[in-house]
Amino acid sequence: MTQEGCERACSPSGPVRPGSCPPPSAFPDKSCTQFCSSDDSCPGAQRCCETSCGRQCHLPAGEHPGTCPKMPVLQTFVPCNHTCTDDQQCPPEEKCCYNGCGRSCLPPERHSQCQLPAEPGPCQVLQPRYFYSPNHGRCRVFFYGGCQGNANNFRSRSECHRVCGRNQPGPGLAAPFGCKMGFLQEDGHIAGVAGPCLP
Repeated sequence: MTQEGCERACSPSGPVRPGSCPPPSAFPDKSCTQFCSSDDSCPGAQRCCETSCGRQCHLPAGEHPGTCPKMPVLQTFVPCNHTCTDDQQCPPEEKCCYNGCGRSCLPPERHSQCQLPAEPGPCQVLQPRYFYSPNHGRCRVFFYGGCQGNANNFRSRSECHRVCGRNQPGPGLAAPFGCKMGFLQEDGHIAGVAGPCLP
């Protein structure tokens, strides 16, 4: 390889495309003919990734939804442990994230909209919708009045799970709560004032 080729291959520049490069061991052995210097030098959504054969264009590994939590750097006298290199090595509800000293599978941060309380609003249309309940760790049904709600309001359970995730609540988190007006009660009636809600 020429010095210019080495500089191009070893000095990435330009904007970075979304997605993670697959781990180098995931690439099949082949001749080292296609080099790249940055994501801009790759076609389509491909990333310029480090391989056992230099830097080459590859489609990014599948990423799980969510954002990795921000972790402080830990000072340690032992080597850091890396239990994953990308999201594909983690359960579907977790991401491969920096943990303060290495990388491991962690639950992603919840979007701030997923922390909002369900808000039926003052109108009386009563459309069935879903909201993420951080107390229960899952998406729950409620009836949206059709106006003045908030962002924790999804047309389907799958959309709610896609945005907010799907975690089972920890011990003590699934305590029953009173049902606000507009929520579906266990008896199948829409709550007028209070009562136990459906999960």
